[in-house]
Amino acid sequence: MLKKNFRLILDAGLIILALAACQVATAVPETAAVSSVISVENAAALEAAYQTSEVNLVSDLVWSTDGSILVALSSSGAARYNGSDLEKIDTFIFDSPAAIYAASPDGKTLAFSDDSYNIYLADASQTRDALSIYSPEMVGAADFSTDGSSFLTTSMDTIMVTLWDVNTGDVQSSLDSFETAAPVYTAQFGADGQHIIWVARATVQLQDIATQEMSPVMSHEDFVSSLALAPNGSQLATAAAGTIGDEFTPALFLWNPVSGELNSILSNPDAFGAVTFSSDSSLLAAASGSTIFIWDAATYSQIAAIPTDGDTIAILAFSPDDTSLASVDLSGSITLWQVP
Repeated sequence: MLKKNFRLILDAGLIILALAACQVATAVPETAAVSSVISVENAAALEAAYQTSEVNLVSDLVWSTDGSILVALSSSGAARYNGSDLEKIDTFIFDSPAAIYAASPDGKTLAFSDDSYNIYLADASQTRDALSIYSPEMVGAADFSTDGSSFLTTSMDTIMVTLWDVNTGDVQSSLDSFETAAPVYTAQFGADGQHIIWVARATVQLQDIATQEMSPVMSHEDFVSSLALAPNGSQLATAAAGTIGDEFTPALFLWNPVSGELNSILSNPDAFGAVTFSSDSSLLAAASGSTIFIWDAATYSQIAAIPTDGDTIAILAFSPDDTSLASVDLSGSITLWQVP
């Protein structure tokens, strides 16, 4: 167990001093009604309910499994918000250069490193006793499993994923069946909790964690910019460009992750920068520029195209109970979209 150089800011005044550009969460409109579950029937009625801003470019948004906390990860640390109204709970920042990799599903643990070999799992609510995990391979990316029991790291030296026990820091297993000629790759846990998703430029492949069996290869004509596996494991959505008819155009590709067959293609004039499924897997949401698109995940019919007033949207994430859709744009503005 090691103590690392980071600090927790709880006092609102100190938050303003340390992160001068942060804004207090505001309701839009001033009085927001209790939100409904976002569904095929009402998704077109989504409105911006709460907004807040961060200084740094947000690299990821993570909802806690109970929906009470929304964690925004950035290059300098992380900020945790109340999941119901975006009121800031606390801010976790570094005194020395480091990198945040991931947040745990309960919203309490942050994974970071200051040298890409030693990974620290720290309680975001305190400033001591971070569990240290040493990786003999240089770490490229990391992610928590959906149940929070495992933690994966990718290797920059070989094409390999290592699974670690988050309680002990011990190695659980190593996965290395993914084959690609591309020197750059990454991997993450699938939202179904049963698969690792491997990505190398235009190639995507799933691996069953228990059996280590690999799915068929899902190939694209262009680099994959974003992807999401439905929580029920039924579909994989990938954002890339491809030839549709006689035109090379941005699109979402909907795959059967078991057979590798392409179910549908949803084209768009502009590239998609974020894609996600609702927690019940019934809705597919994607962002192109500053517009949020939503489709019925069963029929692929478009339900809504919601223009926003902000910058290009980089991340989308449904809350676990599907009453909110969180978005973050390139300016650092975080918004909760709800059905009034």
